Amino acid sequence: MTSEQLQQLQGASVGEQVVELEVEREGNVYQMVGVLMQVTEDSVRIAFSSKNDKVVDALTLPAEEIVGVRLIPESEISQV
Repeated sequence: MTSEQLQQLQGASVGEQVVELEVEREGNVYQMVGVLMQVTEDSVRIAFSSKNDKVVDALTLPAEEIVGVRLIPESEISQV
């Protein structure tokens, strides 16, 4: 993760901002979408689902694996 990407995530609203992350592992690139839960210089935690306001599915990603960051505006989110 670049310093610009880190700053972008640090400026986002934890627990509210939906993010799309590109993660590279073992030569493969994965796109993940979730709610930003925690940002440090070393890692980013995103949640995928919750029940009764409790996170039930989340993932902590090492910063060095994050190759792309996009904050998804609320206007692009549709309810399923």
